[in-house]
Parts: sequence; structure tokens; C-alpha cells
Amino acid sequence: SLGIRPDVLTYTAIISGFCQISDMVEAGKLFHEMVSRGLEPDSFTFTELINGYCKAGQMKDAFMVHNHMILAGCSPNVVTYTTLIDGLCKEGDLDSANDLIHEMWKIGLQP
Repeated sequence: SLGIRPDVLTYTAIISGFCQISDMVEAGKLFHEMVSRGLEPDSFTFTELINGYCKAGQMKDAFMVHNHMILAGCSPNVVTYTTLIDGLCKEGDLDSANDLIHEMWKIGLQP
């Protein structure tokens, strides 16, 4: 109402808040709103959303965000990968977790 537009940092903070209370529907909506307004998520934004989906046990959604991150030209970092690995381990998918560890090594990241 004051003509102030939220920036990436503002959106990320609110997305993070929704993720912390496990409201992934609202976190996802806000993420899509941010992108539709022409703002480019950074690695922190993507990783916060991935973390929220992992904690909610929504690994398919976490990997969709991971793929979006890569397609957007934003490189996943150690935190992104360890978040996904942790989520996979909690789901009991140790083979996929191991695959991600090897993927990290291939691109020069140390878990």
C-alpha cells in the first residue's frame, strides 16, 4: 500500500518463515509470485525452499526446486547438497544420497 516492492531478500525471509512452520503451500506460492514479478531467486532462496520440502518429506518437490535452480543458472552449493542428502537419508533412500555425494565430488564440492 506504500508502493514499496519486496526484493529477493524480503521474499526469501518470508519463504523461510513459511518453511519453518512447514507451510510449503504458502512457501511455494510466494516463490512463484517472486519469480513472476521478475525477481531472480539466489542460492539462499532455492536452498531455503529445498530445505522446507525436505523437512516436510516432500523429496519430489525438493528435487523439482533443485532442477529449477540449475536451469536458472544458480549453482547448488554444499548446503544445498547436504540438505538434499539429509532428506534422502531420512526417507531411507541411501542409494540416491550416495549418488548425490558422488555428484558433489564430481563438481568439486566436499560434503
